[in-house]
Order: sequence, then structure tokens, then C-alpha cells
Amino acid sequence: MKKIQILLLTIITILLPLRGGFADENLKVAVMTHLTGDFSAWGQAYIEGIMLGQERINSSGGIQGKRVTLVIEDTRFDSALTASASQKLLNIDHVQIAMVSTFTEALVAGPLFEKAKVPLLVFGDSGGKIETIGKFVFSTGTWVDGYALSASKFLVEQKNMKKVAIIATNNAWSQSTADEFGKDFEQHGGSIVYRADQNPTDTDFRTILERVRAAKADAVFAPITAGVIPFFEQARRINLQIPLILAGGALDSDVIAAAPAAVEGRYVTNAFLDKSRPQAAEFLSHYQQKYGREPMYPSVSARGFDGFKAVATALRNAKGLSGEDIQRALLTVDFQGAGFHLKLDQSRTAKLPVKVLQVKDGHLVVVGDAYRVIKNPSKR
Repeated sequence: MKKIQILLLTIITILLPLRGGFADENLKVAVMTHLTGDFSAWGQAYIEGIMLGQERINSSGGIQGKRVTLVIEDTRFDSALTASASQKLLNIDHVQIAMVSTFTEALVAGPLFEKAKVPLLVFGDSGGKIETIGKFVFSTGTWVDGYALSASKFLVEQKNMKKVAIIATNNAWSQSTADEFGKDFEQHGGSIVYRADQNPTDTDFRTILERVRAAKADAVFAPITAGVIPFFEQARRINLQIPLILAGGALDSDVIAAAPAAVEGRYVTNAFLDKSRPQAAEFLSHYQQKYGREPMYPSVSARGFDGFKAVATALRNAKGLSGEDIQRALLTVDFQGAGFHLKLDQSRTAKLPVKVLQVKDGHLVVVGDAYRVIKNPSKR
């Protein structure tokens, strides 16, 4: 009996290091995005891009001989769920690095990862407020302020408009975007003649739109995140023909398909995947091979793909797997991504340009140049 106990103890002693070594063969990368609820289609598009990146890394030998595994959490675009997902990833999964999709989610998750000294990469959005969270929070996505500034530039320089109304949703992203637009538009000689802030559950814009007309606004900047189709349909019903400019993912292919007549000629400020770039063409080819179709939202999936590539690049270049090692490696990320040239430096953000797009014959086309990225926006 004693010999059996000694034998079992010997086997356990041998197997424990092997078990630990086996676990260490995988690098854990956390991903938090909204897979259900509002904008779930965008969350799914992000994940498709990230999984494509993961597949290509692992099929080529992984990173330093280790496979990359994804630990995916659904935030449902909800602050409480984002916080609980962050705590789980840090305290239970013990991930080496994490990715989160948007500015709104980053404001919740960022301080938690900063305190834990675990790098967090925001891959959907970039911007000044993200830069203030701390040195462990990075972003490779579309410049949040650009949603507003590209619209302001377009209306001032290309449309020569002086009076604009703002319609926003009562959430952090929409309010921040609306405020940034108003500040920039006024600094360039324009005036905000009317502003309305709508609750996300309220999709009746009729009174607001009539007040826009009464204010004799030349155009409307509306970074709304809810009630987009009713907004366009109600504007068409009252024959409000002034330019309406939305922001981000509010005006996409689904909205165009659902309300083609109401959105024709309308505008949105967003990132744009230039399919003529060789990196974009290669990404789209690999996407087609993996999923058997074209991406529903090419620029969205590309941001997920590029964000994962930034993480993989940092993990490959890091001297070790501590938070500090990976943080220092992220500061050196510099490559041509599927969507844009991604370069991270001491600001920890890549301010990707935003274009003004217009619906023409049922398709989004570029009509406005990107607002120039200003290295110190506060001193504009």
C-alpha cells in the first residue's frame, strides 16, 4: 500500500509541471464586444475579423511556438456587463492582454485593466478620452473625435453652411461626439441654432425635426445611436431636405436596405475600407476563403482584424509576458493594416481618419475628405 502511495505521489509530482507547461502553451487574449443587443451585428463583424486574424497566426506557428486562444465576453453594450466581464477576465481567466471594441466600453473597462496593469486595446475607436485612462490602455480604431470633426469640416468648407442643428442620444459616445462637433463648428465661424438630446427609448423625432425647420438650420448633425430608421423616415415624411449627417455605424447597409428612399442622399461620417489597398484586398480574399462570403461591414471586420494583429505583434515582440513587457511592446507597434497604417507611440492611440460618406443609388460613397488629425486637439 505504501509503495502504491509513493508511486502515485511520484506520478503526480511528474505530471504537475507538465500540466502547467501544457497550459502555458496557449496565450490568452480576451475580447469584449457587444454580441447581443444594440449593434450586435457590428460586434459579430468585429469577432469575425479577430477570428480570421487568430486563424492566420495559429496556422503559421502561433507566437513564439504558442497558440493564441480567445476568451470572448459579450458586453451587450452595457456598462454593468462590461465591468463584470472585465473582472472575470482579470481575476478568473488571468488573461495576458485584452481587447475591447468601443470608446463607451473602454471608459468602463479601462480603469480596471489599468489598475491590474494588464494591457487593454480598444480596436473599434480611438480618441483623446481614451488617452487619459492610463498607460496600459491603447487604441487602434477610428478616431472618435473624427466623427464630429469630419462633419464640421465638410459643412464649413464644402457646403459653406453657417447654421446647424444637433440631435444626439443620451449616452456617453453620442454626447461626446455632439459636443465636439458643436465646439469645432463654432470655432470655424458657424453657429448651433438648435440642439435636442433624445433618450434611447424614444424614437419619435417629429417635434424635434419641426423645431429644426423652425430654427432655419442649414443642416443637421445627428450622432444618434437609436431610432435611426424612424429618424430618416420622419424627416422624409415632413420633406426636410437639408443635409442630415449621422456618425459611426448608424447609417449602414442594413439601414439602407430597410429604408432606401428615406436615406438616399443622406450622409454619415465613418471609417472607409479602401479596397484598392493591397492589404485590404488580401484581407478580403482571406475573409472570403474563411467565411465563404464578403463581410457585411468590411471596415468593421477590418478593425477587428487589425486590432488583433496589433496585439499579436506586441506579444511577439515582448521580452516577456508581464503586463509591463507587453505594454512596452505595444508602444512600438507600426504596420500596414487591412484598413490603415497603424502606428502606436507614446500617445498610445492610432488616430485613424474618418471620411464623409453619402448614400448614392443605394451605396455609400466617399464625398468628404478626412479631417486633419491634430496632434494636440485641446490647442486647436
